[in-house]
Amino acid sequence: MDAGIGLSDDAIKMFSEMKIHKKGHTKRKFIRLCMNEKEDALVVDDTCQQQSSMDAYQQFLAIFPDNKCCHVIYDITFNTKDSVNKNELVLFGWCPDSAPTKEKIQFTSSVNTVKNKLSLKLVQCNAKDELSIDCLADALGSDVTEVEGMPV
Repeated sequence: MDAGIGLSDDAIKMFSEMKIHKKGHTKRKFIRLCMNEKEDALVVDDTCQQQSSMDAYQQFLAIFPDNKCCHVIYDITFNTKDSVNKNELVLFGWCPDSAPTKEKIQFTSSVNTVKNKLSLKLVQCNAKDELSIDCLADALGSDVTEVEGMPV
């Protein structure tokens, strides 16, 4: 069910820029998407330019509001048991228990739209403890040994 909620052109453009990083441009580490005032589209609400890994991870944690639903596309850097360094764009669906009921319904109806339109892996989160390095590693796979420069 998508309830007619779409993605803004700016959101699609910024996602494309994250996916296809051009030399000479600073790479975005994440994009936060929230509902627009008309409640018919998800728009870019916040972005982060890439900094040191720990700084970006701390900024990532800080952008999840305590009582508002949002979608966050995060460019996660991780290593595997085979010593392979990887980056993966992952969609985080944030729907805290304290968010208004109407917003939770809109959020639920827009998750598949974002996931399918952008072809991303979805990690659903309702509390900040679900965003720990260990939880991120679990979402990425059993062979992950390090996330954002921090051992698992």
